[in-house]
Amino acid sequence: MYLSYYFVLYVLPLCISQITVSNEGNEAIQAVARYNNEIRTVANGRKAIKKWCECKVCNKPFKWPCDLERHELKHRNERPFKCHVCNKTFKEFRVLKMHHLTHGNERPFKCAMCDKAFKQRRYLKEHMKEDNTLECYICKKEFKRHCLKEHMKAHMVIEMMLKCNICGKAFEYSSRLQRHKLIHGNERPFECHMCNKTFKVSQNLKMHILTHGNVQLLECKVCSRNFTQKGIEALLKVNVISL
Repeated sequence: MYLSYYFVLYVLPLCISQITVSNEGNEAIQAVARYNNEIRTVANGRKAIKKWCECKVCNKPFKWPCDLERHELKHRNERPFKCHVCNKTFKEFRVLKMHHLTHGNERPFKCAMCDKAFKQRRYLKEHMKEDNTLECYICKKEFKRHCLKEHMKAHMVIEMMLKCNICGKAFEYSSRLQRHKLIHGNERPFECHMCNKTFKVSQNLKMHILTHGNVQLLECKVCSRNFTQKGIEALLKVNVISL
């Protein structure tokens, strides 16, 4: 196939002036004669540059003469492609191919959101524009068709997050995951300096310290929250607040 195109487009034009083409002649030679004015090869070092064919009606360029010839059918009334089932005719073969689907049970155009399939692409597009609600198969919530795709991205983000191998809870940062895992273990690294009671997380220790009646709480001038003396000192070290 490639050799025949090469012969038609590059070899024959070199000697086309010496060829006499009759109506009964070879179609390939006729094609060269027809497009001899549209196709030229020019020397450019070791390369050959082929000018594109151009439609004489709308000036649209084409790389191959066969593509130009197929395009020119749109400007004419010829409909050479005929359906063998209903005898309907078409200007383009691809349109005939799509038409054949209407006579069969094949439905190649499938919706990505549901199980519906369609014979033609335009029916699928119409289906996608519908505002009917669809259910998310992960969380079972219902969304409009155009919103479901965005919603599914949220589930994809969760899948990419760090998950606890015990309870499946997801975290964005590994530090938070490690802190969470303390809940499932027996380690209690946070100790009360008053009664030596230990806790798994620092927040529980802070709440416990408040149970000691002689603990003085200081108010933060920025957020009005109350902290122990130790907590205020820790904030001062990082220049978060000033007393």
